[in-house]
Amino acid sequence: MARGLLIETFGIGEQPDELRSRIVESEERPDGIYLNGIIQTAETLNGNRRIYPKPLLEREMRIYEKFIRENRSVGELDHPERNVAWLKEASHMLTEYWWDGNVVMGRMKVLHHTPNGKILEGLLNDGVRVGVSSRSLGCLIQTPRGSVVDEDLMIICFDVVANPSTANAFPIRESIDARISDWTREDKINRLLNEILYIRGIKK
Repeated sequence: MARGLLIETFGIGEQPDELRSRIVESEERPDGIYLNGIIQTAETLNGNRRIYPKPLLEREMRIYEKFIRENRSVGELDHPERNVAWLKEASHMLTEYWWDGNVVMGRMKVLHHTPNGKILEGLLNDGVRVGVSSRSLGCLIQTPRGSVVDEDLMIICFDVVANPSTANAFPIRESIDARISDWTREDKINRLLNEILYIRGIKK
């Protein structure tokens, strides 16, 4: 079976209202704009009715660490239908990731000097809420639970999109000091709401 392109967005009309959240406007960090939040989820049926097994997603994130370490982990706006991230279209870069249970969390830097980075910066400054979505290659196995991603998965990048299929994958814009103890009151409230809404989403 030939691997196909797996992009994790879905139609705006398909997204449950209770899973929607908002971007918190906060003061820009001296070294640029950073976004912080959910970027992918394992073992959970997403909006495209796909399930990513955790061992498989752990494997691919370990492989992707090399791109992060080498500052090559760029993503684009929306989901281009190609199996490589183009540097000339880059809008942001994933700078780190970590696991929280079955949830992959990530931190992204908006690229200030690229054309698409400036578009993303403008969207954020105008209060537009953006989501994060993986772009991958792989095959799907049809099961009664939904489409399970097969062993040949290969992550290409993480794009910024309007409608991510991963529940609550709408990152928070970081304040000047990204340490949780120094987040603004609005940041803390929004993160708590994100966690509550995510839990409600996976229990349905």
